[in-house]
Amino acid sequence: AKKRAALPEAVVMAMLDPSVEVNLLELQDGTALVSDQTETQKLDQQGQIRKVDTIWFGGSQAAFTGLELEKYRWIAKTINSEVDLIDALEIKGGLRSASQLPREWTPVQVTISGELSLGRSNQIIRSIASQTEGATGFNLVVFRVDQTVCDFRTASRLASYISELNQDEVYTVGLVRESLNGPIGLVATACREAYLLGDAQFGDATGDALA
Repeated sequence: AKKRAALPEAVVMAMLDPSVEVNLLELQDGTALVSDQTETQKLDQQGQIRKVDTIWFGGSQAAFTGLELEKYRWIAKTINSEVDLIDALEIKGGLRSASQLPREWTPVQVTISGELSLGRSNQIIRSIASQTEGATGFNLVVFRVDQTVCDFRTASRLASYISELNQDEVYTVGLVRESLNGPIGLVATACREAYLLGDAQFGDATGDALA
């Protein structure tokens, strides 16, 4: 499913693999592309690159603050409190996406924290599927994602399910209240919109994020 904001593959890999470098490319045709060092080298050999800006040099798992993610248009925006979230989501009048207005919202909240097993992931998927069916089902799912231990397979399965939901029928919002490290960040960014509270960020909080 196409979304307004999504993390590029190179950024996701850099959050998981400290050897990955992330580059922002300006191509000869005027388009922009986020790539790792392998793809950058390939495109450079083909003469397709006009300009290269390295936004993560590798050496540790990548970390990006909410402001940085917003700067590169990888998330919708950053907010400082749950009060700001209510205003940003405009629950009473509908979400910011013009295609969603006007609309009666029937929300449900899913909290993910601690540990996410494959069985728990499957349970969440089944629960969402059963609660969003039919005219009386939920049409807004808010994922409150805290730091959670899980493997890449489990996180990517749930993230794939979320991203493939028909957003005209079920709108998804990821709410991140603390910094996320590892694959769990995929779940929040798979939502139609992702919001970071306060100083929350994606990636290794001990790394040096570049502006």
